[in-house]
Amino acid sequence: MAGALLAGRTGRSIGSGRLFWLGLVSGGLLLVVLSRMTVLPSAVVIIALAGLAFGVINAAVPPLLLAVIPPQLTGRVMAVFSPLQQLPALSPWPWRACRSARSCAACTW
Repeated sequence: MAGALLAGRTGRSIGSGRLFWLGLVSGGLLLVVLSRMTVLPSAVVIIALAGLAFGVINAAVPPLLLAVIPPQLTGRVMAVFSPLQQLPALSPWPWRACRSARSCAACTW
């Protein structure tokens, strides 16, 4: 939620395209940093910052889509885009892949 609020304020001044790009780069870099963390308190801070970056991305995408989609196709494109955006959260494949990997020590279920 904080990322979306941040995106609303800064999106007007720097534009949605730059905001989307900055969110992608900062979120990716923060995930790389998170993968190297060994201390829990600092990892929690990095997770919070990455969540902020991904909130910015989620707030920057709709204006970009609406700018490039012809007005007569807006409803159809958004009707397809919204479920596709939620699909990775519902997909069970990461858990299956992790569960079947013999070297995955983090998966205990």
